[in-house]
Amino acid sequence: WNNMNVLSLEDVKQTVAAVEKISLALKTLSDVYVMSSFRLPPKLGGVLLGLYNKQDNKKYLEVAIMSKINKVLVRYVREDGKLHTVNLQSPNLADGRSQSVILRVGGLRREYLSLELYVNCRLADSAQRLPLLVSLPRDAELVEIRNGHKAYTRMQGSVEYIKLALGGTVAQAGALTDCPFQGDASSYNIVNGEVNSILGDHTKALIGQLIIFNQILGELREDIREQVKEMSLIRNAILECQMCGFHEPRSRCQPNPCFNGVGCMETFDFPGYRCGPCPEGMIGNGTHCQDIDEECSDIDECLDLANACTPNSICINTIGSYRCGQCKVGYVGNQTAGCSPRKSCATLSFNPCDTNAHCVIQRNGDVTCACNVGWAGNGHTCGKDTDIDGYPDRSLPCMDNDKHCKQDNCIFTPNSGQEDADNDGIGDQCDEDADGDGIKNVEVCLWTIRAYSGAKRLVDLQTQTVNGFSTGYTAFNGVDFEGTFHVNTVTDDDYAGFIFGYQDSSSFYVVMWKQTEQTYWQSIPFRAMAEPGLQLKAVKSRTGPGEFLRNALWHTGDTDGEVKLLWKDPRNVGWQDKTSYRWQLSHRPQVGYIRVKLYEGTEMVADSNVVIDTSMRGGRLGVFCFSQENIIWSNLRYRCNDTVPEDFSTHRKQVLMHIKV
Repeated sequence: WNNMNVLSLEDVKQTVAAVEKISLALKTLSDVYVMSSFRLPPKLGGVLLGLYNKQDNKKYLEVAIMSKINKVLVRYVREDGKLHTVNLQSPNLADGRSQSVILRVGGLRREYLSLELYVNCRLADSAQRLPLLVSLPRDAELVEIRNGHKAYTRMQGSVEYIKLALGGTVAQAGALTDCPFQGDASSYNIVNGEVNSILGDHTKALIGQLIIFNQILGELREDIREQVKEMSLIRNAILECQMCGFHEPRSRCQPNPCFNGVGCMETFDFPGYRCGPCPEGMIGNGTHCQDIDEECSDIDECLDLANACTPNSICINTIGSYRCGQCKVGYVGNQTAGCSPRKSCATLSFNPCDTNAHCVIQRNGDVTCACNVGWAGNGHTCGKDTDIDGYPDRSLPCMDNDKHCKQDNCIFTPNSGQEDADNDGIGDQCDEDADGDGIKNVEVCLWTIRAYSGAKRLVDLQTQTVNGFSTGYTAFNGVDFEGTFHVNTVTDDDYAGFIFGYQDSSSFYVVMWKQTEQTYWQSIPFRAMAEPGLQLKAVKSRTGPGEFLRNALWHTGDTDGEVKLLWKDPRNVGWQDKTSYRWQLSHRPQVGYIRVKLYEGTEMVADSNVVIDTSMRGGRLGVFCFSQENIIWSNLRYRCNDTVPEDFSTHRKQVLMHIKV
């Protein structure tokens, strides 16, 4: 029995000693306990504790709180080297209040592993007959212990403590977390206490089931006794009838001598039976029947009946009857509520939109106008929008004083928030003196000295952005996602783009664009070559964030177990410096539909057409950057939309025809 405080591990020496103790416990003890008390805001969560390989980020053991689905996720590496995941159901752990959690990892010295989750001193869930854990490396310095203290604090939460108990009982582990499990006075008290306090709910349920089972057995016993009595009476009656010489006369209707489906009646006259009439549509004496050759013509009820179906709906004639279908094209409703005309841009008596705008039907049925790509305004009045940030180059005479009719304070650089710190009428993105202090926005320390670099003087002229992406919290099914990106530099040539269908850091879709061809400067673990041109990729990484996924994202093509290239712009053209581009994405995960369009100004320069892929069934949206500096994303918009576009049916028919050929 030994326990340690994970939050107190501050240096490498303490961590190595802790890893050695954990490794020995996993080999020699039966149970290990993870105990923690924390507080999380609603719908937030993350990794609470994990043991990882420093070289390849392998998850030896990881415990994460999944607050959105009320589960605790346990992932570990099995003896065969594969990653195994266990979902344990839990109450709501992210409600702003302090929560106490105990995870028991049992059966370490047995054939199968078991997991038990206790939340606030009560058993929440368990999993049995799980594959065993892999042993930790002999070199303890290869193992890293991470905890969620910093991450939880950053999310406005906190971690009060994280402890590991090596060996011992559940009662002993509970004592460390102030859980009133029954005590340790003797082995009897330990067993009895654990049954009463921890497994109490399961025991009560089992006792209740046993009581019901005994009641059913008693009723079944009485039924069997009654049946035995009845069988005895029947047996005696049969014996008495046989003794009296009782014999039932043979039936003339068994087997049935009549035509199939015709009734038989016994008579005293020869031949001892009489058959009923032949079935409808046949003639004969009942014993022999022949079919009558009728000719019938079907009545078209859809023509003869004036109100066979709801007006403006489809009537389908069938043999001898009819059925009503859906509303006709241009109408909405059903057979119960009726079919009414569908609101559409085509049914309007006049076009209320600007010549550089298009009509849009909102989800509530309202008809609105939206300016085309490269134009901005309220839809009824549109003006040229050079940087595609949603604001026109010149102010527009809009009747409703819409903010998007005001003149853009940065015509050539996206500034979708129209930020202007010094209120001089020039937006911050293009203002050489953004704060109005009379000093231009330039680097004041161009020369830096690196004392240990081996060089006397170095120029530090560029700023670099850390690789990664930024996503929202909301996950979507069908969605339309659009936005503008602008590379505001002439000194870099790497990747910029956006992501969708994001599920976790190993599963998402990414649309990325490289300016020039380039080989990644680190050839380990494999050589990665990037080509110019817009690319659509599906990421399903076995390794997760790390050097494998890094090189796979850089590489233009498929990488087994990491990234699949779904589409690439055949023009092989890179993006231009200080130029605004507008993307439009349509994603319908229920059918795997994906389509990406790219605009430069008002001209569409790339179109993926219909791409079908079901790797991710929906997810979050975000923006993407890989080694590229000074990217401006602006005028981002999304719209929930599960309606499958018409070109999906056309694409599907073409695929089916190709398969038949």
